[in-house]
Amino acid sequence: MVSALKRGGVLGAVLLALVVAGCGSSGDGPPSPTAPGAPVASLQELEGNWAGWYSTGKAVNLCWGVVWSPQLGGPGLTGPSALGGFGNPMPTPFNATTTGSMSGGSLSIAIDSTPPGARPLPCALTGSGIVQAGRTTMSGTLTVTWTPQCGFPEPYTYSGTLTLTKGARVPDSCP
Repeated sequence: MVSALKRGGVLGAVLLALVVAGCGSSGDGPPSPTAPGAPVASLQELEGNWAGWYSTGKAVNLCWGVVWSPQLGGPGLTGPSALGGFGNPMPTPFNATTTGSMSGGSLSIAIDSTPPGARPLPCALTGSGIVQAGRTTMSGTLTVTWTPQCGFPEPYTYSGTLTLTKGARVPDSCP
């Protein structure tokens, strides 16, 4: 933890402490994505407030609470999102913008904390993945890259499972 404080400052250390909680997975890799249930007929059905978690599994042992509030914008969805601790309200949210576009039954998503107004800098993250989106659940893979200033251990890029539920709250712990 001391090296995290030296390398990434207090925010990186706090985020690292929040996420080094056992991640729900029966093996060392990320948990399997959850089946989404009834498929969506249009992007409009995905508008609203979603919450859940992102887990890298036990091998890496990192897990974050996640929120996203997508709205129709441009050719797809866009909206504020955050990764952070567990509970309601979410402790220490790391704000970002997440976008999504549908192709067949899959939703391609991208997350970026560097748009104007996002915080904190110089610690930043970007990521992308593909989830299966249903009317009440979306789940799939997401790869996130953090800048070294965030204080996470190398290689700074983590692949994991993202699972969000519409109208839900961030869980109290990583499932």
